[in-house]
Amino acid sequence: SVSFALQDLTQSPKALINGRTVPLAADFSAALAFLYYDRTKSINKFHALFRPGAYTDATGLFSLAPYRKDKIPLILVHGLMSTGEGWFPFVNLLLADPIVREKYQLVLFNYPTGVPITDSAASLRESLAEYQKAHDPGRRNPKMRNMVILGHSMGGIISNMQIRDSGDRIYRSVFTKNLNDLELGDAPKQEIERLAFFKPNPDIDRALLLASPLRGSAFATNRIGRISASLIRLPFNILDTVLGDLSGIDAMTDAGQQFTLMPNNSVTSLRPDNPTLQDVLDSPVRPGVQIHSIIAQTDPKTPTTEGTDGVVKYTSAHLDIAVSEEIILDANHRSMVHRDETIQEVWRILHLHAGVK
Repeated sequence: SVSFALQDLTQSPKALINGRTVPLAADFSAALAFLYYDRTKSINKFHALFRPGAYTDATGLFSLAPYRKDKIPLILVHGLMSTGEGWFPFVNLLLADPIVREKYQLVLFNYPTGVPITDSAASLRESLAEYQKAHDPGRRNPKMRNMVILGHSMGGIISNMQIRDSGDRIYRSVFTKNLNDLELGDAPKQEIERLAFFKPNPDIDRALLLASPLRGSAFATNRIGRISASLIRLPFNILDTVLGDLSGIDAMTDAGQQFTLMPNNSVTSLRPDNPTLQDVLDSPVRPGVQIHSIIAQTDPKTPTTEGTDGVVKYTSAHLDIAVSEEIILDANHRSMVHRDETIQEVWRILHLHAGVK
């Protein structure tokens, strides 16, 4: 006779067959993909870059399994011209480790990548607040106070902005007057406050930054980047809310006026001369948060400090305050995510975070 049984392999990867306990083969991302598509709108990564307004209703956090209060949330933040589903191959590799399956619950942050970085970072802050309110409103669960965030490429910048205190640095790079003194309506002021002033998330204790252009990328200023930036069309409400009332232009710094004249989108946000990127790095990290860098280098013979993954230079991704830095040799910006060395390093860090030797 034949018996058919359903089993959650993320909880129990073995089965008892004819009196023998045997390991079961698994494709973890298949079931997760089913859950993901059941809960979120399918996103075309190219359309989400060039027409992000069509996907604002798909922005938010999406759990890849029912919430478990005994597991640490691991937040994954994708990069430019990608979507939450782009993580599925990585997730399959990540969940091959039994410790990760036992200790962590994976949550994807989905967002259209054409909007400016500051806007996506604000959306993630708001989504994390909603996630905490939904699953631990009393703030009694220690697992929810011990979250890990992992971002690739532009997602690393967005993740980095969740663990820092901006103060008024970003605002002062753009405006010369106090917010209340600007000749703007309430809605623009509220939007400026949402984008430019932020506190570190009190529940994120560790951040993993993969191939992150923390100081920008030359891609944003080369011919392809300039063309891409010119093709992105944002919904008017974003532009109008922040910059629509030009009576505030005389209160802008030179840098603020310069960037006002450029397309306001994610690609221009990645320009190395964008002052916001340095303002973020100058903002202090919440005490106790551990940062880990994983950086790719296409040419293994190039000195590390001169290395690049084809999109991000080592000098842009490097952080002096990182507690660890792993260089993935002979890997490019995208392939590094699925390299065995990357997975092994992520496993090592997640084991460390969970207190497993």
